[in-house]
Amino acid sequence: MAQKSDEEDDDDDDWINEPPVLVEDGLDDGDGNDEAIYAVTLMESFLLYLAGPALGVALPLVRQLLENKDCWRHARAGLAILEVGLVAAPVALATHVPEIIQAASSLADPSSSHPRVQYQAIRLLGAVCETHPSVRNVHGQIILERTAAALSSQVNKISALASLVISSYCRGDGSNEDEEEMAQQCIVPFLPDLLKALIQGPLSITNTGAGSVVIRARAMNAAACLAEASREAFCPYYAHVMPGLLASVQIAQVDIVTAALQSLTIVGQAVGKEMFESDAKQVLSWIVGVVPTAAAIAHGGEAVASSSFPTSDLLSACARIAAVLEEDFSPYIDAILPALYHVAKAPADISIEEGNETGMQNDGGEEGTMTVAIPGRGFQRISINTSAILEKATNNRIMFELIKALGATFGPRVQETFEIFLPLAKFVYSADVRSTAAQTLSALFDSACAYGEEIGDMSIPRHYLPLLSDVISEQIAQEDPSDTEALYALGDSLSEIYYIAYGYRNDALGQEILNNLSMSMRVEVVKRCMKTMVDCLGRRDGVTKILLGNLTGADEKEDYTAQLRAEDNLLKPLVDSIGYLLKFSKTEFVPIFETCIVPTLGKYLSITSDVRASVAAMCLFDDIVEHCGPEAAAKYSPTLLQGIMVVMNDPSKYDQDLVQAAVYG
Repeated sequence: MAQKSDEEDDDDDDWINEPPVLVEDGLDDGDGNDEAIYAVTLMESFLLYLAGPALGVALPLVRQLLENKDCWRHARAGLAILEVGLVAAPVALATHVPEIIQAASSLADPSSSHPRVQYQAIRLLGAVCETHPSVRNVHGQIILERTAAALSSQVNKISALASLVISSYCRGDGSNEDEEEMAQQCIVPFLPDLLKALIQGPLSITNTGAGSVVIRARAMNAAACLAEASREAFCPYYAHVMPGLLASVQIAQVDIVTAALQSLTIVGQAVGKEMFESDAKQVLSWIVGVVPTAAAIAHGGEAVASSSFPTSDLLSACARIAAVLEEDFSPYIDAILPALYHVAKAPADISIEEGNETGMQNDGGEEGTMTVAIPGRGFQRISINTSAILEKATNNRIMFELIKALGATFGPRVQETFEIFLPLAKFVYSADVRSTAAQTLSALFDSACAYGEEIGDMSIPRHYLPLLSDVISEQIAQEDPSDTEALYALGDSLSEIYYIAYGYRNDALGQEILNNLSMSMRVEVVKRCMKTMVDCLGRRDGVTKILLGNLTGADEKEDYTAQLRAEDNLLKPLVDSIGYLLKFSKTEFVPIFETCIVPTLGKYLSITSDVRASVAAMCLFDDIVEHCGPEAAAKYSPTLLQGIMVVMNDPSKYDQDLVQAAVYG
């Protein structure tokens, strides 16, 4: 027994002295063995699929574990079970959240808990902020008090984790609903104490050992999250935070520089141009000297990678600075465009070679490779450079932000940029690359129109509008139906392009934009959007039937409801895209309406079982009556009126969007 106790003490010492890692894997590394991983997975499955019965067994056990003062391992196990439960069954556990907060905040007190219990308790506080962000309104003070105290912990893992929890607290579940009001109530009052704890604690560390780098990088991120959430309320603290971040950029340690660049640019976005401009230009001068030049890129790939700093991180920082400086960023854009173009034009790093069934069974050993059975070709081993694909998607996002920030100022460069980024909307190997490329193209079109208006020449947007319509709508029709996120991004990009073109409808020069968008192309775009809409409505019908059936619990119901919400989001840009084409085409649109839209959406005017489908139908019937001439108005007004009366007979029963569409009609 004594020998076992000594071994356990040695294990604890090893854990305490172990440096934290920059990327968390979700496990307490001291117990990250296969048995522990299996136990966590099994518990997660029980709670996910049998939440009610499982909680009935798990919660009494957790209470016993937490009440055992003689064995810290029991308390840690109880906290770990609660964290798994929050992730797997957040709805079922919602009524127990106050009890969870009380237990976690009590055990997070360093004066009364073993370091590994404190670590697990701090983790649990972070998890509950993400799964139930409303806890910040009631329990924000105790969560932040425990977290601020943990920042000064002598155990590096605990200090580093505390910064992560601050980030989780600021971001919540990522929905951004009512976040401004939340920040004023739940973050701004605590800014002085939190920033003091960060500045005097982890941000004051000067050595560059592995553990210290992680602590410092996470603390920078926490400061940035506080700034992002509190916006102008952060201004009084800018002078206390920014000098340290600027100094960190000069340190010859890649992770620190990367974290400092990200953090200081987020802080700059929070406080605005007046306060950040001088520091922003200082940082830009440094970045321009580090980013690969056109000459270096022209001499081959080795020169591109000569800098130790990841180019994508440097360019991301530029994009955030551009969002603040806007047109004042223009002196720097040509210095960074070659690097952006280089990534966009790089071919996909994919290779296919002969494989076998054994390889298919044993996949997972070599990162970025898989063996699949291809009809007619047998087993093939496919190697994909996933990092390169991720870099392309990131590159697209950076380009989008830069173009949006510069607006018409980017105009002289739009034609070259169109030619480089247009093919990426059809990139075979990644939906993320396709969708982000489409968003970039919409920003390019906006810049081209604004620039064209300035110089009195709309030839570029006129030329690219039909190309954009064809490429993006075709991808909408071909995209994986289950990838609603990619479909939404594609649909939103298409509707945004049409919205921009529609904004120039009353301008003689702007009307030229539509000259090359043929009626046959408009018909094809409508057909493609309607195909995707029909698929969407079918999926919605299936999910609705499941929701009316016997589900295992509240969390399963929430999962299916979330699927419906995702489909809600998809319908809107599809309807908007069709609506703009209708307004562009006027009376010429009537035959398309009759053959493509009425058969699918007409029934939803009087049958309101799917409210979002009824909103779509009401909006498009409103448009046909308003924009497509007296004959179309006479033909479709009775049908529209019938749908309006269904809603207006008792508007309190219906969704606000449907009532609004009915009132407009």
